[in-house]
Amino acid sequence: MSAFFVPRLRPDPRAFLRPVRLVRGEYARAYSGLPRRAWILFAVNLVNASGAMVFFFLSLYLTREMGLTAAKAGQALSLYGFGSLAGAFAGGWLSDRMGSIRVQKMSLAVTGVLLIALGQVRSVAGILPLLFGMALFAGMLYPANATSMAMVCPPDLQVKGFALNRLANNLGATIGPAVGGMLAVRSYGLLFWADGLTSLAAAAVFALLWKGARDAKNGRDAAGGAGAGAGSGAAAGAKPTGRAEPAGSEQRDAALGEAGGIGRPESGEEEATRAGEMTGPARAVASKRAPMGRSPWRDAPFLLMQVIFFFWSMVFIQVLSTFPIYMRNVYGLAENRIGQLYPVNTILIVLLEMILMEKIRKYPRTRMINVSFLLLGLGLGLMPLGRGFWFGALTVAIWTFGEMLSMPLVTALVSQRADDSNRGRYMGMNSFSFSLAFIAGPAAGLAIYDGLGPDAVWFVCAATCVVITIAFSALRPALAKR
Repeated sequence: MSAFFVPRLRPDPRAFLRPVRLVRGEYARAYSGLPRRAWILFAVNLVNASGAMVFFFLSLYLTREMGLTAAKAGQALSLYGFGSLAGAFAGGWLSDRMGSIRVQKMSLAVTGVLLIALGQVRSVAGILPLLFGMALFAGMLYPANATSMAMVCPPDLQVKGFALNRLANNLGATIGPAVGGMLAVRSYGLLFWADGLTSLAAAAVFALLWKGARDAKNGRDAAGGAGAGAGSGAAAGAKPTGRAEPAGSEQRDAALGEAGGIGRPESGEEEATRAGEMTGPARAVASKRAPMGRSPWRDAPFLLMQVIFFFWSMVFIQVLSTFPIYMRNVYGLAENRIGQLYPVNTILIVLLEMILMEKIRKYPRTRMINVSFLLLGLGLGLMPLGRGFWFGALTVAIWTFGEMLSMPLVTALVSQRADDSNRGRYMGMNSFSFSLAFIAGPAAGLAIYDGLGPDAVWFVCAATCVVITIAFSALRPALAKR
């Protein structure tokens, strides 16, 4: 009897590490290249979003703690919506005049104080003006923050910068409501204190980190200038990593309000005072500031794009307003199962959005926005065609990819049409479109739900997405011309 020797094959440990290295490489590429200030904006957004609790429980607070009827509470929430609308305009307008950094610090600090005050008031007459004021100052944050992100990131990295902000907001949205729910069970007063204090903490973190980044940059500029002399301007702005500062960084600092400027010429005594406090490069930039750019109200392609984005937002808002009711009444899912569908959206955004933005950089933004419209319509239009938790999760995954492709790309497209002198107003208009849809969308969706039936909502959403895809395709040539 013959025997055969079969050698024992040992698994190569490197084979198991290859997929890990591949994934790690994808994430490294997705997050690489972003300037330090973009990460500061991310950190501030994360702190602020993690403490955003009051809004999620505001209707319960007004009805259960304050004794308002559902109708009165709805009117109060509408007042909040109008405050957000006003804040979107004000935040953009002030960013072009005060500097977007100052607007963000003011927004966070004042919102924190008003949140704490709102929790101490026990009369409707006191709550309503505080609620409007809180919404007004909170609404200023987004256009100012988007303006800052656009200015600190080079043009080819702006989409990734806006996606980074969305990552912070989505991570915070998973923390804030969970912590807020635990606090609300004990005391609604704790809810207002926690939300207000985290807003103030975000303002403090912003001030400290931004000052540190500015001081470090000034130190590098000074060191580079001393070592290289007047003949090597590129080296003067070099970072320790060997990468040069993006071109135009001094101009962006001036528009952000960091060089003592506000992005437009100043008059007389104030300009002389600021110029005396500036270093040479900053003073040169300030002296050459361009006048305020064109108003977004005179940019016809931009206004048409905002109409399209308004209808997109009307559709998207349904996933926050009509979706839970539909899942409860039509799919028969209990509240806890409905609550488990939303993390599908959050997890996909956190894990994949930055990688997705890196992968699509070579494609035209407007083409990808068109794809996003179709994916949103497909995900929502499929909902009446199936039942059950897993089919619902599939539809959420589909429209989430539509959301990931649209939100940062639309914001980048808006930024592309502006310059440093009017970017705040453009971002404010963009924020205004979404805020207006936030007011009108739930009412429109639920009216269709009651009048035409639950399934009709999603068929109308799918049809709307097809229409705006066609409209945006027709608008693309005009958007290509600035």
